[in-house]
Amino acid sequence: MIDAGLQGRLTALLQTAGGPVLELGDAAVAPAGLRAGDTVAARAVSTLPEGKLLVELAGTRVAMRLPEGSGIAPGQAFRLAVLETAPALKLQLAAAAPPAPQPPGTMTVSLSPLAERLAAVLDAGGGTAGSTSAKTPLPVAPVLPAPETRGERLAAPLRQALETSGLFYESHQAQWLAGARDEQTLRAEPQGRAEPAPATAASAPAEGRQQLPPAVVTVLERQVDALSSGQVSWTGELWPGQWLEWQVDERGAAHGGGYEAAPWRTRLRLELPGLGVVEARIELAGAALRVSVATGHAGASGAMRSAEQDLRAALEARGLDLRSLLVEAAGGG
Repeated sequence: MIDAGLQGRLTALLQTAGGPVLELGDAAVAPAGLRAGDTVAARAVSTLPEGKLLVELAGTRVAMRLPEGSGIAPGQAFRLAVLETAPALKLQLAAAAPPAPQPPGTMTVSLSPLAERLAAVLDAGGGTAGSTSAKTPLPVAPVLPAPETRGERLAAPLRQALETSGLFYESHQAQWLAGARDEQTLRAEPQGRAEPAPATAASAPAEGRQQLPPAVVTVLERQVDALSSGQVSWTGELWPGQWLEWQVDERGAAHGGGYEAAPWRTRLRLELPGLGVVEARIELAGAALRVSVATGHAGASGAMRSAEQDLRAALEARGLDLRSLLVEAAGGG
C-alpha cells in the first residue's frame, strides 16, 4: 500500500526513533504475510546459548538476543515491531505499556509504531495544528444495550460499529455525493460529529492551515495505521462492561496452505465471566475456516474443547468448513 521508496524512508525513521534493532539468528526468515510497520504478538519459549531466547511469533520460532534489561523470560508475552521483512527480517521491541483503564462509553485507539512515527512527523511539520495521543478515547456507545450470547445477533451491530468508526469516512462521502448514502449516516461518524477545536495562543495554527478537532486527528491517525499495516482495528464495549479488541487483516493470495481464495484473518480478545481472558484468531478463505484460541488457564481451555462438536455443527449449518481448531492455555496446555 506504500511505495518502496517511502517505505524505506519510514523504516529508517523507525530505526532512528525507536530502540535497537534486535540480533536474530542466521536462519531468521520473515513469516508469510508479515509487513514492515506491523506489530506482532510474541512469546518467549525458552533460553538458548549465548544469551539468546527462542521466540514464537506469527506461527514461527526465531532465535534472537533481546536488549539488556528487557526483563523478558520464557513464557512471557510481549510485542515486536517489524522494521523490514526483506532481504532480512529486522525487528524491534514495541512499547509494551499496559493501556490505562478507560471510562465507560469510550473507544481506545491503538497505533502501530509506523503510524505513531507518521503522526509525530505530521505534527512536527505542521500537517495538523492540533495534536492528540494515540490512545485518545473517542466517545462511542456500547454495541448492544445488554449481554447477548447468540452470535447471529452480534454480526450486524458489530458491522455497524466498524462502519461508523470513521475509518471509511471519505468513501462514505463519495457515496453520499453519488446519492447512495444519506447525510444522517455521515453525521454518525466521528468526523461528522466533530466540532471545530477552539484555537488558543498556544495551539493557533500557522497561517493558511486549519485547526483540526482532536477527535478528527485521532481518526486520521487510525486511518494511517490501517493503510500502513493492512489491518483494521476496533476496540470498544460489546455491551456495558464487556470490552472487545477486534482486528481484521486481509492477507494476499500468495499466503500458503492450499487455499483457493485469499484468506481473511481476524483476532478477537475479550475477558469472559468464568473463562477469563480469551483470544481467538480466525482465518477464513472461501468456506474454509481455521480457529486458534488461547485462554488464560487450563480449565477454560478444557471447557472450550468440550464444546468443539457444538461449534463445528453450528458452523456447518452456516456453510462453513472448520478445517482446524486449536485451543490452549496461554502458558501452554
